[in-house]
Amino acid sequence: RYYQPKTVMGRYYYETNTLLIYISKSSKLMDVTDTIIHEYCHHLQNHIGKKEKKKALELYDFEYWDHPWEKEARKLAASNRLKIFKRVIL
Repeated sequence: RYYQPKTVMGRYYYETNTLLIYISKSSKLMDVTDTIIHEYCHHLQNHIGKKEKKKALELYDFEYWDHPWEKEARKLAASNRLKIFKRVIL
């Protein structure tokens, strides 16, 4: 999508296994790379066992930033964005 909400750069939709990345003229490639990795991590999380998935989805009723899946996605993005970014620009 060619607009960017103020609070997020992307979303993952569990029901359809779809990543939605918001891109604008001011989007930085490093931020887009980070967002794609973060949202793809949610895709991978969506394919764990039913019991674990149900418990994790119930946790979204609580604090977003402290949710284990969000922490995992942020960590994966932070540890891989530079490596992927370098491959993209080369």
